[in-house]
Amino acid sequence: MVECPNPNGDGGYCTQSQLQWHQFFAGRNQQDVEAERLRLYSNNLETLPEEIGDLQYLERLTVYGNNLQELPRKLRYLKSLTIFRLGGNCLSERDLEVIRHLTSLQKLYLRENQYLQKIPRAVCQMRTLTVINADDCPLEYPPPSILEEGIDSVRQYTRS
Repeated sequence: MVECPNPNGDGGYCTQSQLQWHQFFAGRNQQDVEAERLRLYSNNLETLPEEIGDLQYLERLTVYGNNLQELPRKLRYLKSLTIFRLGGNCLSERDLEVIRHLTSLQKLYLRENQYLQKIPRAVCQMRTLTVINADDCPLEYPPPSILEEGIDSVRQYTRS
């Protein structure tokens, strides 16, 4: 299920098949949509639409358990995003480069991304991050043992 403000404004739920971005924004100025949380989990999505970057008030985004193989470039415009749950997808290091532009991001959950061997250095060095969880990923950099020690250890390791 997808949590989204639907056209009748009752804040209910809709399925992925009902969530069409052009309908979601129909009759609204995209800059005025004030969604703070969006959960798109277990919908077998391979990509997210570029328009997701128009949700300027979005604070929490969950796309866990899909089949995401890339992230849209306009994701960088989610300047209010503090929590990003990306686990259970098919993302690699290259796909995560856009995350470094999320200047308010505090918690990044990457667990169970079957192709994730490296977290980009620029992401590891983000000053706002307090949590990076990459459990159950075939991670080589930074090593899982460093991640387990916490974000300060990750920053120190990736500086050298």
